[in-house]
Amino acid sequence: MQLRASVVVAVVGIMLGGFSPPRVASPQAAPPVQQIKLNFSYLSKAQEQDLWKRADQYALAEAFLRQCATASNIERRMMQAASPCIETRALLKVAGYFRAKLAHFSKTYKFECGTPKAGEQARSTRAKIDSDVNEVRAMCLSCMIC
Repeated sequence: MQLRASVVVAVVGIMLGGFSPPRVASPQAAPPVQQIKLNFSYLSKAQEQDLWKRADQYALAEAFLRQCATASNIERRMMQAASPCIETRALLKVAGYFRAKLAHFSKTYKFECGTPKAGEQARSTRAKIDSDVNEVRAMCLSCMIC
């Protein structure tokens, strides 16, 4: 099962944003390290709402790319980037929502693809997705609790 990029960026960004390493009084008092993966319990109501809004935006972007350029493979790339630090169940929940939105937008919208503006929009959308995938990968690699 693969995941769509849009949402993973939101999940990782929201779940990891503002986290810092736990403070330890002294090295002798430090508890043993136990890696965990993040899930929805780390999100406030407002953050969760933002997550679904971002999922909508990424689904629309992917629908556009599929019609006017080439698919960005967000799902596969983001799953690889986020799976080390986000619970699979959380990723799959977001992926299901994203896939439903992508299917809806793909049926609902027909984009003007042959214009220079559409070409530029496809390039900038692709660059943004590439940047977001790299950001998620970096965030997961630097996660202090994952």
